[in-house]
Amino acid sequence: MGIVERIDRDWIQPLPLQQQLELVATISQRLTVILKKEQSTIEQPHQIQNEVKNGEFSDEAVEREKLTYLALHPLLLEKYLGEHIAIHGGELVDHDADGVALSQRIYARFPEEFVWIAPVKLQPVEEWVVRSPRFESLAG
Repeated sequence: MGIVERIDRDWIQPLPLQQQLELVATISQRLTVILKKEQSTIEQPHQIQNEVKNGEFSDEAVEREKLTYLALHPLLLEKYLGEHIAIHGGELVDHDADGVALSQRIYARFPEEFVWIAPVKLQPVEEWVVRSPRFESLAG
């Protein structure tokens, strides 16, 4: 479990919903200010616009959009439960009940950039349990 999931589980989820929303709004505002400052001061190779290297997306882009999704999840849950959302550049850029239609619009709009596209469900990150059979020797 990563630091974001631990902070969410241990610090955010125990709070009442209103406090969660206020916390998320405050963090989102601070992150927006930081991103705007950083975009103007970061050297060209590390800017958000240059996210694709050798055909793969940078870890920074993926992590930024993931953190944004996790931070916005309580708000997304209120407005877009059951829909799909798209996050790019640390902001919600689109949503649609039809995930395929959303994906088509997003890929047309951001063809070479990473965009976090996910369904809005009750839990921000699904937990999967995979059971694996254990084989034991019959001779024993």
